[in-house]
Amino acid sequence: MTSKSIAAQRRNLGLSTPTQKEKLYLWERVSVPTANIGAGMKFQGYTPSESFSQMHFHPARERVAAGGVRGGKSLATGMEAFSWALHSDLIWFMGVDYSVPRMEFTYCLEALLSQGFTRSNLVSMPADRFKPCSLETVWGGQIETRTLSDLGKVAAHAPDAIFVCEPGLIPEFSEAVSRFRERSAQKRGLIWLAGTFEDSVGEYAAFYDYGQTWPNDDDVFSVSAPTWDNRAVFPGGRNDPEILSLERKLGDQFMERCGGVPTPPSSLVFHNYWEPLIHVRRELEYREDLPIEVAVDPNYGQGRHYSVEFVQWDASTGDTFLIDEVAQTEMTHDSILKLCAMKPFWHRITGGVGDPFAVTAHIFGNASVEQIWFDTARVVLRTKHRPTVDDAIERMNFFLRDGDGRTRVFFSDRCKRAIWEMSHWRRDKVTRVPKKDNCDAIKAVCYWLADRYSRNTSDSRTAIRELNYSWGRPR
Repeated sequence: MTSKSIAAQRRNLGLSTPTQKEKLYLWERVSVPTANIGAGMKFQGYTPSESFSQMHFHPARERVAAGGVRGGKSLATGMEAFSWALHSDLIWFMGVDYSVPRMEFTYCLEALLSQGFTRSNLVSMPADRFKPCSLETVWGGQIETRTLSDLGKVAAHAPDAIFVCEPGLIPEFSEAVSRFRERSAQKRGLIWLAGTFEDSVGEYAAFYDYGQTWPNDDDVFSVSAPTWDNRAVFPGGRNDPEILSLERKLGDQFMERCGGVPTPPSSLVFHNYWEPLIHVRRELEYREDLPIEVAVDPNYGQGRHYSVEFVQWDASTGDTFLIDEVAQTEMTHDSILKLCAMKPFWHRITGGVGDPFAVTAHIFGNASVEQIWFDTARVVLRTKHRPTVDDAIERMNFFLRDGDGRTRVFFSDRCKRAIWEMSHWRRDKVTRVPKKDNCDAIKAVCYWLADRYSRNTSDSRTAIRELNYSWGRPR
């Protein structure tokens, strides 16, 4: 756990960081026409809200603002970048595509122009919002919009600050954060993330929760920046008539969309059970001392995932581990099995469980999936145990948190599809029946758990009784 502020870390390298006094001085004089800030306009200078003041002046290197819609996060991001320009050779605005950080870049650009820190002939801003933007300061600093795909092309460049816009849109958030950290490490740079929650139980929400416990090992600080903090738009604050109207209309989404607070919808299949910070383990690896099987869902629908999860379990503790996966769309059985065979532990597979309502089907010919897996790989997929979907979900819920509150199932961060589905599989809001979307990998794991363990679980430590299967892997 670092005890040094970002300013101290950069000072040790001979680099500078904007101070609170400097920021306030610059913001008092700035002009940002797009935000109606400047001489003769509605606002004189930039005055941050209470929540964004915490972001602007915090000593952490990684800062997260979970903003409500229209909460002022884009302006705050642009103004923070503006203050960093005097101390930076390179600044990035990041988004899933170039259109996402364009507004933040615009705010920063207008502020720099108003102070003579750049000139129009040093700016590239195509009319096409899906094209990259860039500018050069009069002293030679670079400020650019970037996408995640650009990170692999700019390995030689170390930014002083990375501003991530709408991080909730990033599909593999944890991996992206790792890459931001790699790029910012050389200069001990700032990583600033600001956006609304697109899903309150995803990795971004877990990252926000982690930042609530600052100081922590990764120097991550987080704050909620609710919509009503933006008094320029909602002068009545929390009791502004428009805010109260949104609360009535949005229902259980209100605190997520406007309050900047993770609020998992009650329609999630694993609502109140799934907690990524507890259930996902980066260090989880294959163990030679434990058996290993597969959980298979051979989904055929367009856009659906043919999923194979590799599962180990410890009979002495009752714990289960998802250590890896193969999850692909529009691939044949042979192609999937070839990917599976590339895993270093493939030769140790002793059997597995297939979705009993899928692997016995003969959709594309005379041979079932069950038969293809046996004929091609000599892997027996068990299918005789056929619980209902809700019974299988009940099995997973127990392993996520048993009667004593103990966690019995853990996911490697390599199981990206399974982890994503845990946060996206939902029930129909009317019938409460689990939907058929976003569940290819995880439903297979639920069936595996239901097959492997009995339902007699009155004692959370010892009474999980393995069903006495004698399946081996025929040779």
